[in-house]
Amino acid sequence: MILLKHQPRISADARDRVDLQLSGHIHGGQIAPFNVFTWLSYHVSTGLTPFGERLRLYVSRGTGVWGPPIRFFADPEITLIELRAQP
Repeated sequence: MILLKHQPRISADARDRVDLQLSGHIHGGQIAPFNVFTWLSYHVSTGLTPFGERLRLYVSRGTGVWGPPIRFFADPEITLIELRAQP
């Protein structure tokens, strides 16, 4: 099962029922010192992170900005995910 969730928070229900959670919200840190606040809030960075045996969390940097319209060492990202059946 795939879960689309804006904030990269993992619920107890998701750990048992979801294979892949796709999230955004942290903007790749966008600009210091906001990257510190996003880390303290979510404890994840961008990319793919395993949670237990089943669940994988993918967090995108996103394409937009928060606050001032700048991105510093956090390029915008559009992610393409291809789903393929296992043989």
